[in-house]
Amino acid sequence: MLIASENSNFVCMDVVNAEWIEARLTGKRGEKTRLAEAMGINIDKLSKIMRGERSVKATEIPGAMDYFGESLTGEAGEDRTKAIRLINNLAEETIPEALSYLEFLERKAAGDDKDR
Repeated sequence: MLIASENSNFVCMDVVNAEWIEARLTGKRGEKTRLAEAMGINIDKLSKIMRGERSVKATEIPGAMDYFGESLTGEAGEDRTKAIRLINNLAEETIPEALSYLEFLERKAAGDDKDR
């Protein structure tokens, strides 16, 4: 999964990892529980992420970013966040079709709008 960085370049989802989270935690009581809820996971999964035993999944990134008051940048930041959430809610069997359409849009944006 790709997320936009502050300079609107794309970076891999591994940017949102234990180190990214740790750098934003304040140490307030109950903070990790609230973060886990925002990410849609239980506290045990967040603990595994923090210990490096589990990666942050693409579906959990928007919740973590929202919790810390960060968003996908650029004029279309809210639309990008919405697009990620929509993709994450797709049924497994529809994901290949959605990816195919997104790749078509990417080619179109790059000037190569030939339908493949």
